[in-house]
Amino acid sequence: MLHLFRLFFGKIKQRLIGPVDAHQSRVSVHDKTDLFSHLPVNVTEDGTDIYDGLSGYFDDVVDFQGEKARMEMSLVKLPPILQIQLQVSVSLKCCSAVLTESSVSNSTGKHYNLTSRRPTSSSGKTST
Repeated sequence: MLHLFRLFFGKIKQRLIGPVDAHQSRVSVHDKTDLFSHLPVNVTEDGTDIYDGLSGYFDDVVDFQGEKARMEMSLVKLPPILQIQLQVSVSLKCCSAVLTESSVSNSTGKHYNLTSRRPTSSSGKTST
């Protein structure tokens, strides 16, 4: 079991760089190191590809204590098998499709299901 853990888990470091603290007149920095099993990457239909998504994951601006802060992520220790979870939302003209993640209870990992929803007309019938 420990060997399986080592295959899929690595260490990641998160650094929040806040605005200048008025009391101490210096930048607020908060570091945290955690284990991770996958990298969630947002990939949308507006021209964002996997490279843009990874760039946004590792360097972003977030709200921290009511202020804008820079969040930097860095990989401390890579697992032998690196999993990247693509978070995708696709809109089509005739219907909307959403990529959802489903957990599998065996050792095969995770798989994705593409579900489609057709828009309904005002009468409640599905349009074609």
